[in-house]
Amino acid sequence: LKQGRMFEAEIHARNAAYSSIRRAGQDSIQANANMQQLILVLSEQDRLEPALKLVDRIKQTFQRQGLPANAFFVARNQRLRANILTGLGRWREALDEFEANRQALAATPELAANLGGPSLGWIRALMAVGDKVAAVDMATTLYLRLKKQLGPLAYETLEAQGYLAAALARQGELAKSLPHFREAIAVLAPQAAAQTDRSSRRFKRLSFIIESYLNVLAETRRQTADDKQAQSLLDEAFAVADALRGQSVQQAMAASAARAAATTPELANLVRQEQDARQERNALNAIQADLMSRRADQVPPAILADMRQRVAVLDGRLKTLTEDIRRRFPDYAELLTPRPATVAGIRAVLKPGESLLSILSAEEQTYVWAIPAKGAASFAAT
Repeated sequence: LKQGRMFEAEIHARNAAYSSIRRAGQDSIQANANMQQLILVLSEQDRLEPALKLVDRIKQTFQRQGLPANAFFVARNQRLRANILTGLGRWREALDEFEANRQALAATPELAANLGGPSLGWIRALMAVGDKVAAVDMATTLYLRLKKQLGPLAYETLEAQGYLAAALARQGELAKSLPHFREAIAVLAPQAAAQTDRSSRRFKRLSFIIESYLNVLAETRRQTADDKQAQSLLDEAFAVADALRGQSVQQAMAASAARAAATTPELANLVRQEQDARQERNALNAIQADLMSRRADQVPPAILADMRQRVAVLDGRLKTLTEDIRRRFPDYAELLTPRPATVAGIRAVLKPGESLLSILSAEEQTYVWAIPAKGAASFAAT
């Protein structure tokens, strides 16, 4: 699921659910726990209506069994429901569910830490109803916690940083939001373009972050009287928007061509090392997330500390390998990870008298760039 292999994840989740139903019955805790894993997969696939039906079925089963609201799988189910409601845009219902979940877990601190803490869905719902201060507070808490637990370059950490930037922007702190947007998108956009299905919740979360980023760039540009800064902000916005213009298709085509292009033994060896390091890093992050969802007394702190150290080493190795490939085999690196389109790059291919009109229709606004072969370019959000 974390690798974006949604189809395989769904198969495994359904097999586990069916197996536990056959073995223990459809109302068993084991069966419902495995069905909750299926709900996670369906939610990430953005198949929210069937996910909601399944979560409500589990809720009814637990109610018939008389399980308390602070039982682990009951609380987990309520949390799943709250996040699904957020995905459906049912903001007030989602907030009610999150708050009920927090209250149910108030007397059980360990469960509250795992199942009652901040989430991207909760933060998004707070932003949607205009509770700006609470959104910033919760986003800050989530970002700092994930940064400490998973490291600053983990995808989950960067998503939280992007949501923090969006919350700050909605609070009017544009200048404070920009560094967070830049750090998050520098890593999120290429990863999502290379690995993520555009119909997934992950891509929708990225789209929300990028659109919030574009709004900040447009408003900052509108406020500045410095022509040089205005041009720089236009250039930045044009490059950022490339992640929403269809770069996933470009990436898929480039990756296919790049595999065939890695023909020299030296390059093939570097590529293999980079892929192995990335897979190991992603696997360790997944194991960390699983361990941290358990009770504190079930996970020795030394194990988590060791895993965090290993992830940090792998992050450094990945950075070194990527830079080495780009430096020694620039044509291959450009083919595998094409850089975002730039205003300068567009001007280089325009003939005298020609202009490029680029339009991006996002969820909340439409963004327009007009780039002539010579002269000042224009950018507006409407």
